[in-house]
Amino acid sequence: MSSARIIFLFVICTFIFSCKSQSVIVNRKISGIVPYCGGARPTKEMQEQAQRPHPLRNYLLVLVDAKGRTDTVRTNADGQLVKKLRQGQYTLFEPWRYYRRTPGGEPLNIYNDSCLKEEWKKEYAILIVRKKKIEVKGGTEITTFCPWSMPCLLESEMPPRRE
Repeated sequence: MSSARIIFLFVICTFIFSCKSQSVIVNRKISGIVPYCGGARPTKEMQEQAQRPHPLRNYLLVLVDAKGRTDTVRTNADGQLVKKLRQGQYTLFEPWRYYRRTPGGEPLNIYNDSCLKEEWKKEYAILIVRKKKIEVKGGTEITTFCPWSMPCLLESEMPPRRE
């Protein structure tokens, strides 16, 4: 084998090895507040339980890298987001915010436009992935909504609330 081929193979192997070493496995718990939206009057324990963060199991998020490329990620059965990512900065969004939809999938015309535009800008968290450290900015809890507490819902469209 000629020395040129050996050098070429060495360069290719070094490149492949260096690319793989730039990826890091991100393992992050995603939790959320799931309010009580049932019809019966909740007990004090039910209300307290609804205010505590819970792991969001099988929850879908949109991951956007610094170049604007997107990927969807889903938490596992334990509420953990596990994803192999290259070093860099990533923004996590709830799908309804990223794709500029409504929180419950309702028609846009029953929501306040300017309010929704502000909601769509809100990311869940920013992940900064480094070789030895993953920094998370934001990302406390995701809040789900009851039909009467959807953000930006026009007052005329709110369902009657039972007391």
